[in-house]
Amino acid sequence: MILKQNGPGRRILTFPAVYPCESIDPTMLLASLTNLALHICEYKSKSFSTNARNASKTIRIVSSILLFLEEIRHVVGSGIPDSVVLSLSELHLTLQKVRYLLEDCTREDARLWMLMKSDSVANQFRVLCRALSAALDVLPPGLLDVPSEAKELLELVTSQARKSRFEVDPDDERAIKDVFLILNLFENGVFPDRSDIKRVLDYIGVQQWSDCNKEVKLLDAEIELDYSNEEKRREMSFLSSLMGFMSYSRCVLFDSIDTKSPNNSSFIVDAAASC
Repeated sequence: MILKQNGPGRRILTFPAVYPCESIDPTMLLASLTNLALHICEYKSKSFSTNARNASKTIRIVSSILLFLEEIRHVVGSGIPDSVVLSLSELHLTLQKVRYLLEDCTREDARLWMLMKSDSVANQFRVLCRALSAALDVLPPGLLDVPSEAKELLELVTSQARKSRFEVDPDDERAIKDVFLILNLFENGVFPDRSDIKRVLDYIGVQQWSDCNKEVKLLDAEIELDYSNEEKRREMSFLSSLMGFMSYSRCVLFDSIDTKSPNNSSFIVDAAASC
């Protein structure tokens, strides 16, 4: 039931969620919802180089939803009213999108791009949590034979999802400003200070040549996808600037290439030869 369309099959910041089948058995839907929420809660232990506060708020909300789902799974059989199934299906659809967004926030090849898209990402967290609230708000607890504690939990998490604020982290904003300053220097034919570049890369967790190379490849792939889209031309220009920044950083900041040989053993070569 939990569909997976990760990695190269899904473009970053797209959310190809699939609505559950109308004829799905309610117990299967509840089981799938619980597993999906559990998967999202596992992101507590993952590293977020950017958008960390918004991700943490969302995971806490989903954790509360998980508690509610576990409560109703224990007391509700297959005789769930259609109106409840509809609400749970909407919840499932939104949780799929939450999982995709968290996955993008923890990608190791898109740290710079996710930083620069922080405003859009914050808005997406806001939209998805409001959608979670809406799905829970129309869930008729009176039609579910659940303890009063579960109903109170439902009211609490619905309120949390509706009222939580999602904004760009101030530290992310400072890093974004640093990136724009560096890009402006490049545009004016001025080479940025090495320490300024290092500060940005340290912030997003790019610590070696291979990290930087992954970022370059991701940005290059995004440029290729936008090439034939007139509406994306402006963004493509920005992507090209970011790719130039990371390509420059790859050569200037890292003296050696960390990589693996075909037999999976690590080796290091001079980075200058690859720039």
